[in-house]
Amino acid sequence: MKNRYLNIMELALEAYSTEQIDEYFDEVKQNGLTEHGFARLTVNIGTMLAHGRKEELYERFIEMMSFCCSHVSTDLAANDFSVQEMLVCFDLLEERGTVDRETLAAWRDQLKKPVIYNEVAKSPDQLAYNWVLFSATSEFLRMKRGLCPMDMDFIDMQLATQIVHIDENGMYRDAEIHAPIVYDNVSRTLFSILMYYGYDGKYREKIDESLRRAGLLSLRMQSPTGEIPSTGRSNQFYHNEAHLASICEYEAARYKKEGNHALASRFKRAASDALASIERGFSQRPIHHVKNRFPLESKYGCDGYGYFNKYMITAASFLNWARIFCDDSIEIAKDPVTKPDALTLTEDFHLTFLRAGDYFAQIDTNANPKQEASGLCRIHKRGAPSEICLSSAGTSTPIYYTDVEECSDLSFAAGIVKRGEAVFKTRGEYKLVSCCATDNAATATLECEIDGEKISLSVSVTENGVDITVWGEGEVALMLPTLDFDGETRVTPKVSERDIEISYRSHTAKYTTSGEISDTHTIGCNRNAHYKIFYTHAKNHLTTHISID
Repeated sequence: MKNRYLNIMELALEAYSTEQIDEYFDEVKQNGLTEHGFARLTVNIGTMLAHGRKEELYERFIEMMSFCCSHVSTDLAANDFSVQEMLVCFDLLEERGTVDRETLAAWRDQLKKPVIYNEVAKSPDQLAYNWVLFSATSEFLRMKRGLCPMDMDFIDMQLATQIVHIDENGMYRDAEIHAPIVYDNVSRTLFSILMYYGYDGKYREKIDESLRRAGLLSLRMQSPTGEIPSTGRSNQFYHNEAHLASICEYEAARYKKEGNHALASRFKRAASDALASIERGFSQRPIHHVKNRFPLESKYGCDGYGYFNKYMITAASFLNWARIFCDDSIEIAKDPVTKPDALTLTEDFHLTFLRAGDYFAQIDTNANPKQEASGLCRIHKRGAPSEICLSSAGTSTPIYYTDVEECSDLSFAAGIVKRGEAVFKTRGEYKLVSCCATDNAATATLECEIDGEKISLSVSVTENGVDITVWGEGEVALMLPTLDFDGETRVTPKVSERDIEISYRSHTAKYTTSGEISDTHTIGCNRNAHYKIFYTHAKNHLTTHISID
C-alpha cells in the first residue's frame, strides 16, 4: 500500500507540467506565498525525490523549498497547513540522504523563527474552526522537533476551541447547521496526526475516543465505490477519498496494536477502496482535481477557492499522511461488507445511509440549498460509475461553478402534481420516521409537507437494487434524474411509459415505475454532470425500482 500511495501521489504531481510548475513558481516569486498550494506541491516533489522518483526536478525542488522556508516568518500564506508537511518532508529527506545535511539544517533554522499563522486561538472559549487545528498541528510538530520551546498550554488552548465541535458520534462539525462531511474528515485526520506524533495533553482521551467512534462510522458511510458522503463544501474533489484513506490507515494501525486483526483488515480494505476511487479518476486524461470531465478552465463543480493549483495537490498531501500512517503488515480484508445496514447521523449532518449487497443509498433530510437538494441524493453500486444514477444532489442556487444559467434542484425527491404541474420537496426538511436493517434490506421512511399536503417517502435497499415508494392523498410524484452530460460524454436515455434506461460506461441503470413517466424539460446540475429531470406520478401510491447492470 505504501508504494500504491506513492504511485497516486506521483500521478497528482504529473497533472502539473514542468512549464506549469515554473509558471507557478514565477507567480509566487512575484506575489509571495498567498496560500498553501505551492508549499504542498514542493513537499510532494520532495517526497518523490526521496523515493528515487522525479529526479529531474531536484534543482527546482531545492530552490522551491528554500523559498517556502524563507517566507514562513514573513508571509500570511496558510502556513497553518504547510509547516507540518514541510517538517515531515525534511525528516524523510534526511532519512533517505536525498538532500545534504547543511541544506536541511538551513531550512530548519528558517522554521525556528516565529511562524505567521492565519488563525490562532487567543483564548480557550474563542469560536474557531479547523484552521486553528491546522495551526496547532503544525506548531506541535515544530515543538516536537525542537524548533521552538515546548508549550503544551498553547496547544491545549487551541484544542479547547476545537473539541467543542465534536458531536456525540465523534464527528467534527465545521458549521452550526449543514456540517460539511469533507471538513469532518479533514479535522479527524489532523487529530490523528497529533496522536500519531505523541500528543499527550489534557484532551488526549477525548480525541482518542472520538476518533475511535467516528472511525467506525466511516466504514459504514463509505459507499461501495470507495467514496465519502457527498454533501457540503469541497465535496466531489478527489482529495476527499485521500482524507478517508488517512483516517482508515490510522484506525487500522490502532486495531492491529489492540489485537483486533479482523477490524484492522476492514479499515485496510476501506483505505484500499478509497484509493481505487482516486485511481479510477486519475486514469483519465487530462487528470482532473474534481469529479467531472468538464474543461479544467471552466472550473465546473468547483467552489471559488477550489481551483486546480490548490486542490489538485491537496490529494497528494493527504495521501502522504495515509502513507505515513500505513502499516503494510496488515492484510486487506478480501470480501466487502454486503450485510444490510442502516445508519443515521446527528441533525448537524442530517444524513441517512442504507446498504445491502452491492447497493448503497444516501438521504439528506435537510440539505444546504447553496450546495444540494433534500431527498435521496445518492445511489451507488459496487463497480458501476458513481454518477450513472446520482452521486450527489444538485441545487438551482449553487455557490460552486456550473455552466447552466437556469438549472433545477436535483435529487430523487418526493413530490405532488397540482393542476398538471409537479412540485417536489427539494428544500427544507424531511422528517425521518424510521430507519432499520433486516436480514434482507435496509429501509428508511420519511415524511414531508408540500404545499400543505403530507407525503411519505420510503427508500429500501436490497441486493437487487433500490426500491422507492411515495404515498399520500392525491397525485404523488417522484423526481427521476437521468444523466445527460458529464463534460465529455453525452448520454441519451431510453424513455418508455414505465421505464427509463441510462447507458453509460458499459453499465445500464434502469428505473421501473408503477406510475406514468413525464418530462419536466429542465436540466439539473451537480458538481459531476448535467441531468435531465423526468418524474413519475400516480394517484395516492407510487413505486419505483432502480437497478444497475
